[in-house]
Amino acid sequence: MKPKMIVHIGTPKTGTTTIQRALYESRLRMRTECDLYFGSTERGRTKGRTTSMARAALGSPEDVAAERQAVYDDFERSGAGNIFLTDEILSAAKECMADFFRPFADDFDITVICYLRRQDYFVESLYNQAIRKRNYRNVPPVNEFARDEATVPRGDFHTILSRWAEFADKMVVRDFRKEVKEVG
Repeated sequence: MKPKMIVHIGTPKTGTTTIQRALYESRLRMRTECDLYFGSTERGRTKGRTTSMARAALGSPEDVAAERQAVYDDFERSGAGNIFLTDEILSAAKECMADFFRPFADDFDITVICYLRRQDYFVESLYNQAIRKRNYRNVPPVNEFARDEATVPRGDFHTILSRWAEFADKMVVRDFRKEVKEVG
């Protein structure tokens, strides 16, 4: 029987940072009670951010190979039977994100976990974030922002999830508003 690899792919604006913090704080209990290792994804230029897999996926073939090997090595050193990885950027609408994980399917039973917001709430949250970050500078009206070529693919959940479903053994997709936000 293959070990399990559980991959939390986000999406942005669905409490990912809070989820990551809670899992990090529970990592010892997860390890002892569930034989589940909370894998490190803080390699490279972005210390303190769990984005090394996504950054590698966007990089060169050498970056991809090095990061995949780092995941294997990290898991092997842990001594655990299963691994949990998280990175909200993995839900980006770029094929390379899912492709980074495709080879792991030979060695792991892969479960993908994704929290989604209804698209209008998702765009509203992204828009509010853009306003906060840019202090209203160069932020178009919300109707233009929603149709922008950088925004539209981020809300194309069907395409994003279909790429992962091609090789994942199990897909777990949850409604952020109902299962996280309303619960608190």
